[in-house]
Amino acid sequence: MRTAILLLLAAPSLARADDGSCRDDEANRESCSALWPTNNGRSPGTVTSGFVTDDFDPAGHSFEEKRIGYASTTGQFSGDHLSPMHGNGFYIDVRLHPNPTFYVGVDLRAAWGDAPTAPFAFAGGTPMSWDSAWLMTMAGVAGARIPLGRISLRAEVVAGLHGATLSSHAMDTSASTVAPLVEPRIAADLWLSPWWAVEAMAGANALDRSEHVFGVGLALHLQAFDGRFR
Repeated sequence: MRTAILLLLAAPSLARADDGSCRDDEANRESCSALWPTNNGRSPGTVTSGFVTDDFDPAGHSFEEKRIGYASTTGQFSGDHLSPMHGNGFYIDVRLHPNPTFYVGVDLRAAWGDAPTAPFAFAGGTPMSWDSAWLMTMAGVAGARIPLGRISLRAEVVAGLHGATLSSHAMDTSASTVAPLVEPRIAADLWLSPWWAVEAMAGANALDRSEHVFGVGLALHLQAFDGRFR
């Protein structure tokens, strides 16, 4: 009788260990969350950060000049005489997965590159060169994924703003511009574990096909295999 009572008391805990504990082998369940590893739960999201190379073509865009550290505009000039800019930096993507196939999120990028070689001068001044340049992107992203075992393929569109900022410390001047961005991209994920994946992505701006982007990053998936491994 005592043995039977002990078995009845232990049965619920054994059942919990085998069904949804998210411990050990159970952590591979698609319903397990990286944020709450001891409980079943759905938190379908991804946070990715990594290296990115980015391009920006200043032709056709107007740059606003400002004194470094000040908000007021002191002048404008056309970017037509500036050469295309290329930079290396980092990106951060935050994506939400309403279902195993589709996702939406935000895309943030910053890249530092060589400044254009074309000199500039204020009225009656000595020609000077820009010291530095950096590129930025702030956009939304929407896409779909195809799970193929340990590899997932994705197609997505990034839409928002990107631009460039030039600085000349000798003249205490900066110049900035922003432009619309519509960027179709392809991407691939290689799963290292239920929650970690290495991803690579590449794309081009549909509004200016000379502008390309390529990135490689490490992604934390908050739900095991995004809720769908195969």
